Amino acid sequence: MKFFIFRFQILPICFLLVFSACRETHITVQEIKLLPDSLNLADDTVCFDPQNKTFYSRLSKKESSGLRYSYHVPKEIKGKELYIVARGRARTNYAHSNTYITIVVYDEKNDQLLWRALPLRFFYVEVNEWSPFRDSLFLPGSFDGKAYHTIQIMTTLGNSERELFDVDTLSLKIKSNI
Repeated sequence: MKFFIFRFQILPICFLLVFSACRETHITVQEIKLLPDSLNLADDTVCFDPQNKTFYSRLSKKESSGLRYSYHVPKEIKGKELYIVARGRARTNYAHSNTYITIVVYDEKNDQLLWRALPLRFFYVEVNEWSPFRDSLFLPGSFDGKAYHTIQIMTTLGNSERELFDVDTLSLKIKSNI
């Protein structure tokens, strides 16, 4: 009987510890899903996949960029830590792919503070097959004492000859420290 009572006293405490440790420390300040369309083209082209009946963005020139989003950091969260989470589906025809999600951070004078590339090569399971990806990047509150003003996120094809990089969805979440 003592063990039964002891177990029901410890069990709620364990649950409390687990759930308080898993508490979210960031709130989502921006969430967007970029879809390929002919209105927002950079170096990419919009293609139609008849098998899945969807449109996708294709990059075929080396050192080119495609789906792009610019986020202007509001005053309320300037100087706070940010997490950028990118997820979607992509495919390539090259086993040693040079495909990236690129994040560039600018200050108020439009000077570049940071350039980071999240490589997608580790997410591809099969060549020419759609593969889901998810990656994130932590941004500190400032860079060399300068607060960030604009964050630009884009798909990028690196220095590759004859590589095709297709993206059918790119979802972005920008989270701020509470």
